[in-house]
Amino acid sequence: MPNRLTAIAPRALATTLALLATACSTSASSLGTFKVNDKDASLTSAVLVGMPPSGTTPRMVLVLSEKAPEPGVDPNMATLANPNAFGAMVNVVLLKADGEDWSNPVGCDIVHPAAKNKHGDHLAADGCKLTDVSVTNGQFHAHLATTPSAKDGDDTIVIDIKLNVKMP
Repeated sequence: MPNRLTAIAPRALATTLALLATACSTSASSLGTFKVNDKDASLTSAVLVGMPPSGTTPRMVLVLSEKAPEPGVDPNMATLANPNAFGAMVNVVLLKADGEDWSNPVGCDIVHPAAKNKHGDHLAADGCKLTDVSVTNGQFHAHLATTPSAKDGDDTIVIDIKLNVKMP
């Protein structure tokens, strides 16, 4: 006959897991500012995806999105197939040149419901900059921001996000 502790433990574990799941889903807050044409979008997911190196230069993609990808889904490949897969999004290719910090020399791509180009806009590197980069304890830390007058065509774009993302 099972003892009283054995009978209570599964229910307690289920309750604890439910509370943790609720806490995780409610604690998902915006990573920072992401506005297009003065309309805000709340980015709550940040994922780094490793890529094959370009020659000897390490590469990875930073995907910031409204909706988190399902476990096992490569958000970079999913957004190539469907730019709206995770709602509003900022996609940044990062390179690490020999002896330098990670950088985004080609700028960033964005998807936002208020953008006039609904298939994704591109901001050149001078309009979308990655600064204050460091990697410590397996975490990528940086600041991604646009210049004060960042535009792509007719779209005015504002990004100001502090990053703390697990390295791939």
